[in-house]
Amino acid sequence: MAVDDGKDIPPNELGSVLFMCSMNAIRSPMAEEIAKHILPKSTYVQSAGVRKGKADPFLEIILAEAGMAGAEHEPRALEARARPGGRCRL
Repeated sequence: MAVDDGKDIPPNELGSVLFMCSMNAIRSPMAEEIAKHILPKSTYVQSAGVRKGKADPFLEIILAEAGMAGAEHEPRALEARARPGGRCRL
């Protein structure tokens, strides 16, 4: 997978985004849901952790207050989210 600084990719042409945190329990899934509301529907958006953590009820509460989904989020690790051939914006 090629690493791209993102300067040549307009936001409306961004093909995929992966948000990372340590256990994919609060921060990265929250960013995932926000991005799904902001970015075009054609953008592939996921989140993952360095390792798989436990679901945190705080995530569901915060996303519900913002009118977003998230109750079905199951924490996952990076190896489960690999997308072969994709470009990566860091």
